[in-house]
Amino acid sequence: MADPELALCRKDKGRAAELKGRGNACFSRREFEQALGFYSQALRYAPISSDGTGDILVPALYVNRASTMHKLGLLEECLRDCDRAISVSPNYAKAWYRRGMVNASLKNYSSAMHDLEVALSMEVTSSGKSNIEQELKLILLKPQCVNKVGRSSSDCKDAGLAHTDAHKVVLECIATPNKGRGMTSPDDIPPTSLIHVEDPLAAIILKSCRETHCHYCFSEAPADVVFCPLCTIPVYCSRKCQEQAVGGISWNQDTYLESNSNAVDLGILSLTSTRCKATDSKQIAEHRHECGGAHWAAVLPADIVLAGRLMAQYIDSRMLTGKSSAISGPKMV
Repeated sequence: MADPELALCRKDKGRAAELKGRGNACFSRREFEQALGFYSQALRYAPISSDGTGDILVPALYVNRASTMHKLGLLEECLRDCDRAISVSPNYAKAWYRRGMVNASLKNYSSAMHDLEVALSMEVTSSGKSNIEQELKLILLKPQCVNKVGRSSSDCKDAGLAHTDAHKVVLECIATPNKGRGMTSPDDIPPTSLIHVEDPLAAIILKSCRETHCHYCFSEAPADVVFCPLCTIPVYCSRKCQEQAVGGISWNQDTYLESNSNAVDLGILSLTSTRCKATDSKQIAEHRHECGGAHWAAVLPADIVLAGRLMAQYIDSRMLTGKSSAISGPKMV
């Protein structure tokens, strides 16, 4: 557990900067897949300040990864990274420029013009302004009727999709002398109907899948993988899974940016310590028990990790109901 290569999971700005440099070198050699991997690992180690804004490193990494995914044709993933960069640093011109370019690739010309106009208002260099103006002229030659939407739907994966039931199954609790209590339906249940869903008390991901699958929903991780904002342990497929696992991320939509008479809503990322959840919370963030400490989830055997999470969930459940956190058991002498 004391091995720094295995046990420690703290953020490391120096390590993030080193990985960013290696990614830049791969990008300049047009080795985009390798660059994507380095930028993602740099984001894993990059710290975000307590006020949620961070410095230029985090948004720069998001934009660099977005540029790489743009080269690889991963346009929706690119849009999501641009949104994340803007959320962390709303005045980062390169993020608005990159999002405008990918919107143009998606033929979202109205959104592309809006993003590029915002980038132009923020750009401070003459060469940068000239480049953006040239891109705006090219977009003006495109048919404007293709897309009239003023905002892309790039964060649909982060927002999650609403679940709709095609057929609602009604269940009733019954008791019989021979079989005891059970559930039955007064109506016929159509084939393939979802009858019951229950979240597990605790879960872990296999060590062989730790780098390739989401640690919350266990789906295969996309190219724009998301990391815990407080440690380097887990990977998530979306911001929604990240928030549900960490339990302490909120988005403040109270600020906006004026650009050419258009108000742009901006989500400002704010971090709340996962160790300070409200007492009336109904959700216990599973990852908080290993966050910021030792990387025991990757070091210890899987059954030990699962047992530890079960105990932690049990203790939290008792604390949320106002009971003592102590676990009763035989006295040791």
